[in-house]
Amino acid sequence: MLVSIQILRAIAALLIVVLHAYISVVNRTGVVDPAYPRIEYGGFGVDIFFVISGFIMVVSSQRMFERPGAIGDFLARRLMRIVPLYWTATLAFAAAILAFSRSTELVTWSSLAHSLLFVPQDGTLGPIITVGWTLNYEMLFYVLFACALVLPRLYAVSAVTALLVALVVLDRAVSLPPPFSTWFEPIVLEFAFGMWIALMWRHGVKLGRLPRIALVAASFVAAGLLSWQVTPTGAERVLHWGIPAAILVAAAVLGPPIEAKGSVTRLFVYLGNASYSLYITHLFAILAVRAMVMRIPGFEALVPDWLYGVLIVVGSVAGSLVVYEAFEKPVHNRLMRWWKQRPAGREAALGGVRD
Repeated sequence: MLVSIQILRAIAALLIVVLHAYISVVNRTGVVDPAYPRIEYGGFGVDIFFVISGFIMVVSSQRMFERPGAIGDFLARRLMRIVPLYWTATLAFAAAILAFSRSTELVTWSSLAHSLLFVPQDGTLGPIITVGWTLNYEMLFYVLFACALVLPRLYAVSAVTALLVALVVLDRAVSLPPPFSTWFEPIVLEFAFGMWIALMWRHGVKLGRLPRIALVAASFVAAGLLSWQVTPTGAERVLHWGIPAAILVAAAVLGPPIEAKGSVTRLFVYLGNASYSLYITHLFAILAVRAMVMRIPGFEALVPDWLYGVLIVVGSVAGSLVVYEAFEKPVHNRLMRWWKQRPAGREAALGGVRD
């Protein structure tokens, strides 16, 4: 995958972790310290991820369009990429809630089933692992994209885009019930942004060095100025964060490729590789840091708010790298080897999704 995309993945994941670290600091004190202004801006990382997802699906599936059996092959590969870590984390989190919390409202058979099947419960309750709400949208996009693989690439991208727009408009017109009202939020249009950027990339659209730098800076500034202290919702989110995210991704990929040279670049590429583990598991790090600070006698008084936040970010990154190396990467590699060794998989491997 492109070095620039991996760097953006790392940045997106870190933005989200910093946001949740900030929220944990506020929850610890119960007040918003003026020295630490609200940084809802970290949620911008989700929009970056969605645009990247649209881009990656088109680029990495380029040999799957119009190929017999592509729909099943594509969906199987996406499930092997997403499900093992997410299901394991969900079950572990559910077990922890049942073991250490007096409240069992968050973990019921219904909530567990909805979480594992990527189905929004009722439009308000999120999955057991709260960050899993984004995967509900990802899975919807994967299904639509897979069905479009029967078409040539341009027609497929056009069809998925038209369908996403139609679903959003339909929900606004008739107020669909859950889970459709959740699935068909305007944020799904950000996948379309990424797909069209991928087509531009495939057709050799190039930006000069200075325009790329200017667009990267403008995207972060625009997202911050438009919604720094309040997370936008609905169509406003697409305007405030989705379009800047699309500009950011376009600026990152439409030009001479970045090489993985230098320790800082290689570090961000590595964090990009582990960004899924970081995104899914950082809530465990938050709980671990909270437990450590609260249960070690006298330790809580010694840890100021800023250090508490730093411990969460550092613990999240360190823990995610362990999970990535010990679980996500080896499990995914083993599943992919098994899939490709199937008689039908040897031929399918020629055009499979690589992400």
